Formats: sequence, C-alpha cells, structure tokens
Amino acid sequence: MNTSDLPLRDKRIVLLRSKEKSKKIVERIEALGGVVLFQPVLDLVPTATLKTLTPEWLSAYDTIIFASANAVDFFLKQLKQYVISPVSLLNGKCIIPVGQETANYLLSLQIKPSLVPKSYSQEGIIEALPLDLRSKKILLPNNLDSRKYLEEELIKRQAQVTALPIYQSVPVIKKTTLNLKNDDFVVFSSSLIAKFFFENQDNIPKIRPVAIGPSTYNTIHEYFQGEILLAEESSLMGTIEIILASCSQSMR
Repeated sequence: MNTSDLPLRDKRIVLLRSKEKSKKIVERIEALGGVVLFQPVLDLVPTATLKTLTPEWLSAYDTIIFASANAVDFFLKQLKQYVISPVSLLNGKCIIPVGQETANYLLSLQIKPSLVPKSYSQEGIIEALPLDLRSKKILLPNNLDSRKYLEEELIKRQAQVTALPIYQSVPVIKKTTLNLKNDDFVVFSSSLIAKFFFENQDNIPKIRPVAIGPSTYNTIHEYFQGEILLAEESSLMGTIEIILASCSQSMR
C-alpha cells in the first residue's frame, strides 16, 4: 500500500503512558501511518498495604476482582516472593476483570476470566453479578485512588468485601514537556489520568480526546467542552478503531 493511502497518515496520537507498556498499540498505529508521541503523566508505585498479600491471607477469598492490568501486575509480583508460579494460587477462584484491557492481559497470562459482563466496567460487573452475594468473600486489589462504586455496591448485596489498595499513582517528574498541537488525538486510559492532565497542563490547544470507558469519558467532559471520542471496546486497541472511524468520517 502506498503510504499516502494509510488511514492515519501523519496523524499525531498522544499516549499518556510509558513507551514500555505500549508496544502493541505503537505497532498498530505506525502500521496505519500514524505518529505516536508519549507524555506519561502518572507513575505507579506499591503501597504499604501490598505486604498484606500473602498466599495464606489470599486463601480466605473465593472471588478476586482486578481493577486494572496494573493491579494484576502488582498482585502477581507480590505473590511471586512466596511461590514460583503465583498464577496457580488463583486456581478455583472466581476471577473478574474490570475493563477489556484487564481481561486481555489476564488471558495473555493464561488466566481465564470467570465472568464476561456485557460491559467491562464497574457498573457492568455489578449488573452481571447475582443480587444476593452474602456467601461470597471478595477481594478488590486496586489503586489507592480507585472509584468506590464497585465496593459499595457489593456491600449492598451483602458480600464480604476487602478493598486492598496495592499501588498508587504519583506524578511523573517531567524532564521535557510535549508540545501539543491542534487536532492531536490524546488517549486517556483512566479518570485519574484525565483529571491530572487537565489540571496540570497549561495552554491546551484544540485536542481530540479519546476516552477508554464511560467513567473516563465523564471525567474528561468535566474539563473539556468539545467532541470526545469514546472507544466502543474499552481497550487501547479500541481507541484506534474509534480514531479510524473519526478520520474516515472527516474525509467524507
């Protein structure tokens, strides 16, 4: 294919995350002719409560709801201090991911989600679960700044719930600042990233925000009054599809 025919030719797509965690999406964008720029805004560090997580402590729970792919990472790395294969500790437990990206990451580790909700969001998970959860002991490994909706709704259904913040977000110390331009597609993967970006970025031009998930979309809307693209599939790959659709529409 002639490079001039590539659907994202010369389109700038800004990822607010590290290059190390973005290999697949970078390959996809560049194959379509796009230009990938990086501006990480938050870094992730373990919390003190991560040390609570041991194989013996984990054995008390029958259900684990992972808030993100990062939660899976911190969770398994902590347990690897005790066993060679921490994934084996999940055998027999109900494993539920929040978000398509989390589901995809679990599958890449040969961990099959036990529940596939229609919508991979906290709200979608609540809709898919039984109304009576009084016999369930549920663990929520998450970010210190995670939304409380899921925890609160599970408690309403009489589940025994433990929210365990195993990592937290801290601002990235910028060595250089990315010079954003009009019509840059800026991908927001979480509400926290959106909030931090808009509250700390000066002189934001007419960007084109792309949201992963309704919650992130709503947060962006609090700060941005223009058009916001919402990925149909709540994953980074889903954002590429909505960007492609937007570019195709603008060419008509």
